[in-house]
Amino acid sequence: MLRELKEFQARRMVCDLLASKGKDNLELLKEGLSDKHWYVVRNVIWVMGSIGSAEGVQYLKLLIHHPDLRIRKEIITSLIKIPGPEAGAVLTLLLEDEDKRIRSLTCKGLTKRKEKGALPVLTKLLKDVEFRDKSPDEKKNLLESYVSIGGNEAIPLLNKMINKRSWLKRDKHNETR
Repeated sequence: MLRELKEFQARRMVCDLLASKGKDNLELLKEGLSDKHWYVVRNVIWVMGSIGSAEGVQYLKLLIHHPDLRIRKEIITSLIKIPGPEAGAVLTLLLEDEDKRIRSLTCKGLTKRKEKGALPVLTKLLKDVEFRDKSPDEKKNLLESYVSIGGNEAIPLLNKMINKRSWLKRDKHNETR
């Protein structure tokens, strides 16, 4: 049905209806995730996020490598809304997406959720030698997420990063400091 509707407002009304009545029918919604039209897939993802059921996370996880950026963005938005550790774990996987816009949105989503389960991955990314080659915005997003989620746990690594002496790529290191 979503495929036939050309008007955004009509699709939104159907999505709202599906979100209010679809909690017990996630299996039926799942079929829309394999549609060839990106907007149908995105709308079904939105519905699953609005329902907020942990059961929907398993379906969203299957799409985290989808080639369409709009779909991956909607997955992030939906995972932020779904409570529970499963949604946080899948959201954390998107920190390693190929697109820095997705990684940035993921950092913001993890921060909003205060997702403690992401700390090991954030720590790994901050310690990685490739961290200094990331853009200033991406560094900022990773550091802000790490500090916001980690709180006092973040202090030792941050101190180490600030006090580290780097003889190679000094400009990149100073940029991080």
